[in-house]
Order: sequence, then structure tokens, then C-alpha cells
Amino acid sequence: MGEGGFKVSKGLEKRVIDCDLLVIGGGLAGCFAAIRGADLGVRTVLVEKANPLRSGAAATGVDHIWAYFPDIQGPTGYTLDDLIEDHTDKVDGMIHQDLLRVISETALDRIHDLEKMGVKIRYEQSKLPGQYILVRQIQSVVNTLNFDGRDMKLHMAKEVRRRGAKIVSRVMVTELVVRDGRIVGAIGIGVRDQKIYVFRSKATILCTARISGGRMFTEPGPGAGVAFNLRWPPSETGDGKAMAFRAGAELINLEFSHHRVNFKNFVRGGGLPYNSYSPAGQGINAFGKAIMPPEKGIFEDSTQGIYNAPKHKLIDELMEGRGPIYCDLTTGTEDEVKFCEWSISHEGGGTALLHLMQRDGIDFRRDKLEMGPGEVELGNFAAGGLYVDGDCASTLPGLFVAGDEMGGVPLACAPGALATGWYAAEKGAKYIQRNKPPGRVTTSTPEVQEFEALCLSMLNRKDGQKWQEAQVALNRIMSYYGLKLKTEKMLQRGLANLDDLTKHAELKASNPHELMRCLEMRNLFLNAELILRGNLERKESRKIKSMNIHTRLDYPDQDDEHWKCALSQRLENGKIVFAKRPFRRI
Repeated sequence: MGEGGFKVSKGLEKRVIDCDLLVIGGGLAGCFAAIRGADLGVRTVLVEKANPLRSGAAATGVDHIWAYFPDIQGPTGYTLDDLIEDHTDKVDGMIHQDLLRVISETALDRIHDLEKMGVKIRYEQSKLPGQYILVRQIQSVVNTLNFDGRDMKLHMAKEVRRRGAKIVSRVMVTELVVRDGRIVGAIGIGVRDQKIYVFRSKATILCTARISGGRMFTEPGPGAGVAFNLRWPPSETGDGKAMAFRAGAELINLEFSHHRVNFKNFVRGGGLPYNSYSPAGQGINAFGKAIMPPEKGIFEDSTQGIYNAPKHKLIDELMEGRGPIYCDLTTGTEDEVKFCEWSISHEGGGTALLHLMQRDGIDFRRDKLEMGPGEVELGNFAAGGLYVDGDCASTLPGLFVAGDEMGGVPLACAPGALATGWYAAEKGAKYIQRNKPPGRVTTSTPEVQEFEALCLSMLNRKDGQKWQEAQVALNRIMSYYGLKLKTEKMLQRGLANLDDLTKHAELKASNPHELMRCLEMRNLFLNAELILRGNLERKESRKIKSMNIHTRLDYPDQDDEHWKCALSQRLENGKIVFAKRPFRRI
């Protein structure tokens, strides 16, 4: 009997689930993929490591989502093509434009789908066509909808069931099953019931999100030293990337990363001091100088806009001795501050932040909140993930990808998840129609037996390390060798230390929850290796506009001639093979 009261036997109970379309991951992309799959009449199963009611990066809300609003941008002469070129320019051309077009053309339709589910998106006080409240975020026009998105996942999960898709919660999928070169299913473990789940599918959509930077690195930041005080959910451990890589899929951009700024001690989203904090928010230094002035013109008639561009200036202030730095709303009007509080309450973690502020007597109207360097981002500008074509299809037949799990579509954000989840389901349904049913996977197949042996080795191990020890060791390796000190020799040394950790870590689990954490560490180990190897292979330093996304001390210059491309990695005969992939233009 393990410490948690679960019997560790010679074998684990197994359950087989058959479906046409398997959706792995129940965030924004996964829910919309499941909804569309059910609409198209294919037997759809959505499997989620947590519960789709409150899972993924949008678990506690999203307050803004960009789209093309033809009745608003159209009369100004700003076209859909302009938006695509605008977005492409913001990311310095490092994007697949065919997928960007899919998102740009359909994001508003998906927003209207949210409205039909019960999410409020229109407001009487708005003077714009459609009664939308729009602000400026990514593109150079006012086209980002502020809305009541805190409970959108509740509405979406309810809609998944209403449409007829089956939800399997609390199951961590870790392996994809390949037969004759195509994906025919997946294998996972119940994180509550400790059963092995075998999913047999005709097509699979991977919607398992980015890697949470705080699970990979522990560079000193506002939440350093506090377990799971992270900007991105700690459950996002690169599970999809790891299982896809082991199966033979091609991954891109894993060497890219960047930094944000965030509150000291309490990490949350919202893009402060802009986005959720506009129009009152500004970034100031210790002497009261505005480094990021208030965006008073973000509403309705603004023609400016760039996402995150000045935020590195706040870090510069610290490095040049003018810190601390603050998020300051004290110069805002009462209406502006109230608008910010409404917006923050619907953005990830915002409700908790406002509750803690009220409890401790902190008020935006009089108090400045200190900020500092945030955790490392492995999404947004970085956009690392699976390589996909214009149909969201990976390099493995039968495996489609949506949302943050896609590589090569930076700043797709929430509209990218909604639009590509829907789109991938449509392409997956067509794949099912065109192809004969795959060979049946059974509970006695080698992949299932190998996975069971792996789980039992962790559950039956008496001596060994708990996952927390492995987490600390991984963070130390990656933070030292994989961030600011990257050279060929440093990266090689980091890989040697990581290899030593991977070989000698004997992780033990006494209950299903700990088993999940141990399997997460296995996936993090693999992702860490791919990150370091990608950094070693890309022999340049690179910025997107003013944002550093890759820095090599021994290759300080940007080399567009050889490296303005995606760097891919795949597994072939037990070895990692690299290739350069151009970004597709339309």
C-alpha cells in the first residue's frame, strides 16, 4: 500500500475507449475542436489532464481577444490583408501566413460562437458597430475585444457535452500510438484512479499547450522561490511535444524564449502595465519617470499599437540603477480605474489579485505595485511547437495540432486557439472520411506494456527521488546553461549535466498524483534536451523587433541569410535530426 492509500499491484487496470476523433487537451483549442468534431457527426472524445471546466491557460479567464471586425476596420480602409501584413511585421516575418489567415478570417465567427454559449461580448455604453468594446493590443489598429471572459471555460465545457462529445477528465496522455506510419491512438494514466487508458482513434488533435516557463527555468523573478507561483499553468509541461517527438513528429522553434515583466510576489497575466491595465496604467521608475506612458488613446480611434514592445525598457531601468519599477494607475480617472478593475477581473488570476488587494488594503487609486522580471516565456513571440502545414496537419499522418501546441504562429493567442481548434477538427473529419480505419490497438500491445512497466517502476520504487527534487535539479541546469550564458561550450556542458540527471534520476511515486508529476518530469527532461540542442544548433542571436528571443554570446549577431527560418528537430533511428523550415507566405 502506497503512502496515499493506493494499492501498488503487479499490474494496472486498463480501460479502452474507442472514437473517431480524439482531442488531447481541454483548453480553448481543445474545447472548440471537440465542439466542431461533434457537430460534424464524428464520434469525438476530449481527454484532459485536469477538468475542462477550469483547465488550460484560460482556466481563470481571458479579458481580451483580437479579431478583424469588418464593420469597424473596413470603413477606415484597413483590410483583412492589411491585418495579416500588420501582424507579420510585428513578428518580423517569422510566421506561417496561411495559418494566420485562417485565424484572421474566422476569429470573429468563433467569438460569436462564444456569445451563443452565454459569454457576454457586447456593451450598451459602446458607440461602435456591434456594441463591442475594443482596445489596441497587437496590431496597429483598435481590434482587440475586451469582454467578460472569466468564466468562458465553464460555458465551453458545457457546450462540449451539449454537442455530444465525450469528456474524459483527470487522465494524463503521455504516448501516441503509431501503426504503419500513422497515429492510431494514445495511451494515458488516470491521475485519480491510477488506471491505464487506451484510446483508439481514426484521427487525433493535439491541443496540449506551451511549456510553462516556470517549470523549465527558475531565473530570479517576481515569483521566484514560491512553488507554482507561475504566469502559465504548472500543468503545462510539454506533454504534447514530448509524446509527438517520441512518435516521430517534427518540432520547431524550441530554442526561442523571451522575458516579461510582472508584479513582485504575485504572478498573473494581463500584460501590465498595458492591456488589462489600460487606459490608466503606466510603467514608472523609482524617480517617478514614465517609461511606459498611459495609453490614453487605445480606444476606438487610436492608430498606434505594438504588443509588449517597450517592456524591455522597464528592465533597462533596473539594470541602469533606476529601480525599483512600478505599475502605476494613480493618475487615472475614476472611470479609467474602474474599467481596468473590470478588465483585470476577467483576465487570468485577476480575480484573486483584486481579492488579495482588497484584503490587504491596496488600491490602484493610491498605491503603485512593484514589478520585476517575469518568468521565461516559451510561447507568444517564441511560438515553439509542432511543425504543421496549412491544414493544421503534423508530419505524422492522422495527427493534427491546434492552439499553442502549433509552432510558427507567434501571438496567435486566444483567437488562434479558438480558430485552429475548430479548423483542425474540420480537417481531421475529412481525413477520417478519406482513410480506411486503422488497425486495432489492444491492451497487450508493446506500447501499452512498456508504459505500464514505466508506471509500475515509479509506483513500486522504495528508494529514489521525489519529483520535487528532480524539478529543482532541472531548473538549476536550465537556468544556468540555457538562458543568459549560452555559448557552444556552456550548452554542451548543460546537455552533459542534463544527460546525467536523466540517467540517474530514479523517480518514485506513492499515489496517482505523484505519478502524474513524475511523468511530467520525464516530459520536461525531454523538452529540456530539445531546447538546449536547438540553442546549440542555431548559430546566431535573434530579435523580433526589440524583443530578444535567442541570444548566443559566441554568435552575437543576427544572421538573416542563414537563420531567418524555423529550426526543426525530429527523431530518426534514435538520433535527433535538424532541418531548416521556411515560413510560408501567401
